[in-house]
Amino acid sequence: MKTSKENHWTELWKTEDWLAVWVGFIIIILILSGQGLKMPSFRWTTGGELASFISKTTPALDKIIATAEEKGDKALAAQAVAVKVAFDGKDRKAIGDAVKSLAGIKDIEDEALIKRAAALSKGITTQVEALPGKVVSGGNIMQAVYIGLLYLLVSLIAFALMGEPALKAIGGLIFPDPSRGRHGNQGRLGRPANLVVCHGLHLHRPEYQYQRFGQDGRQSTGCGLPDCPGVQYLLDAPVGLAYLRGSFVSGAEAVISINLVDGEHV
Repeated sequence: MKTSKENHWTELWKTEDWLAVWVGFIIIILILSGQGLKMPSFRWTTGGELASFISKTTPALDKIIATAEEKGDKALAAQAVAVKVAFDGKDRKAIGDAVKSLAGIKDIEDEALIKRAAALSKGITTQVEALPGKVVSGGNIMQAVYIGLLYLLVSLIAFALMGEPALKAIGGLIFPDPSRGRHGNQGRLGRPANLVVCHGLHLHRPEYQYQRFGQDGRQSTGCGLPDCPGVQYLLDAPVGLAYLRGSFVSGAEAVISINLVDGEHV
């Protein structure tokens, strides 16, 4: 029973589901603390797209001008007119400068009007500043690299906590085994192509059967897809009245080291 309880506790950091929970909590904490990552942008607005956006946005701008004049917010109305004039010129820099001035106006009494003007300004700024040069800029590329390295670090830590061969698994993401395409996706849960996870009833498929258990209940010889040698299998499933965890590399015969708890489900 002690082993059963220990296995329950180790699941908190040795299973993918729980690790995903902890990573999710860390991300939420970082966002709430204001430490969220700035995501890179890989889109830009072409001249044709900008013209279409201006055409769709002009009616909303006209409504802001009319409302501002009606409520006596002359500064807002004048700056909104300036944005509309810049729209007519279709010059990105002129539009951007006019919108920044619009967003900078603070002395507006109507809260709803402030929100409408702020939302419109943000949308216009996003479009006019979406340039190809920013996509290929060093800062944008490096931001993507930093996020990729962060994902790699988190993955390595997760593999290490689960007791799995981290470097081999990461290598499987970069250099997948094309022969795995012949065998479907049964037993695979988002793993690299040379790493297969066996869960539950998948163990009863012929290629996952075990021929015998060692006397100490910790080793077994299994048949592991001899036509696809070198594939690593991770085992995590109930077998009868026991629970099996471990791994083996496929071949005609594969000796697997396992953690087998007899006589109870854990």
